[in-house]
Amino acid sequence: MVCLSSKWVNCVAFKPDNPNILVSGSGDETIIVWDITSGSCLSTLRGHGEAVSSLAFKPDDPNVLVTGSWDETVKLWDLSTSTCLSTMKAHSDWVRAVAWSPCGQWLASGGDDRMIFIYDAKTFEVKSSLRGHSRDVNSVSWSPDGAMLASGSDDKTVRIWEVA
Repeated sequence: MVCLSSKWVNCVAFKPDNPNILVSGSGDETIIVWDITSGSCLSTLRGHGEAVSSLAFKPDDPNVLVTGSWDETVKLWDLSTSTCLSTMKAHSDWVRAVAWSPCGQWLASGGDDRMIFIYDAKTFEVKSSLRGHSRDVNSVSWSPDGAMLASGSDDKTVRIWEVA
């Protein structure tokens, strides 16, 4: 089974409540929702101005997806309506990584501005900003209890942040 995009694919994730649905983000600025049993495109989400670099499903709502993009934004999407719920513009350079906290209350993003931002998932406001890497932040991941956030960077370090 092969699903085709018009440009390179940067990220993929299975829908948590349906293993037959896969979402991809690519260099053509789109997020595509695929039915992997038929190979068909169920919907295409448009709204980013550059490549979609990362995506993640909200742990407590499988219809909510967050995406990060080279257009310096983080967007929240409702897959049931194929609409953008919010756009967050805290970064000043490419967003490379997004991750939900295990409870779904917080959202983290990391990017080429060497910053990590933590957003409140209800208000979409920045709760805190974390500075410490000397190069691009490529990855962010929450601890299972949501008390810590790990980040990986081009500066060859992994940092552990206490965020609770």
